Amino acid sequence: PSTIIQFELPTSGHTSLKLYDVTGTQVAVLIDEEMSSGRHELVFDVAGLPSGSYFCRLTQNGQSRSIKLVIMK
Repeated sequence: PSTIIQFELPTSGHTSLKLYDVTGTQVAVLIDEEMSSGRHELVFDVAGLPSGSYFCRLTQNGQSRSIKLVIMK
């Protein structure tokens, strides 16, 4: 089981993409590196996570955006 996370970066810079459970506990760091501007796609293997709701936070250059993910197995 996997999911594809797509996102677009307006500028280049250090980028992090982290996954949190509903209690706010960080469960995975998907990206933590310098990335170029443009469209990006990440295939995320969810096999090690239980079913439930999660929040994915994308942070770059002091700005962040969160989305909700629901994993159902």
